Amino acid sequence: MHPIFAAIEAGPLGQFMDNNPDMFAVFETVHFLGLSLLVGSLLVMDLRALGYIKRVSYAATLKLTPVAVVGLGTQMMSGAMLFSNNPALYTTNTAFWWKVVFVFIASVNAGWFVLVEHHRAGTHPTDVAPGLSVKIPAAISLVSWAIVIVLGRLLPSFATIGGG
Repeated sequence: MHPIFAAIEAGPLGQFMDNNPDMFAVFETVHFLGLSLLVGSLLVMDLRALGYIKRVSYAATLKLTPVAVVGLGTQMMSGAMLFSNNPALYTTNTAFWWKVVFVFIASVNAGWFVLVEHHRAGTHPTDVAPGLSVKIPAAISLVSWAIVIVLGRLLPSFATIGGG
């Protein structure tokens, strides 16, 4: 195992998780709650951006952005705790690395959207679908997070027995 990953496991988070075996289940539950907040809010925003849910203005759906941010933060925090429990189990897992790649893609996409498009996107009238500069990030978001969910569910299937 790489020294950085060994240090994570030996560090305070890894030791906390190791000394409190029930905490894995707690943080796994928190991880799923964060996923629900994140994907639930993004689903509404992204589907509206793609021209669905037309009865609600796109500006109204953007009010869910803080919910998505809380969900992402919850996911990152709980994911770090889960990872610190046994880094070797994750770092030897192909599904984990692909999940990291798609979380990165989805996060960069969301960051770009919030920094560049968010202010313009909220001005769209209720009966008009946003343009491609909003639809493309919405499609990337939906596909990326769907892949992240599938890969998360596949983690146990691709785990190396014994964590390395």
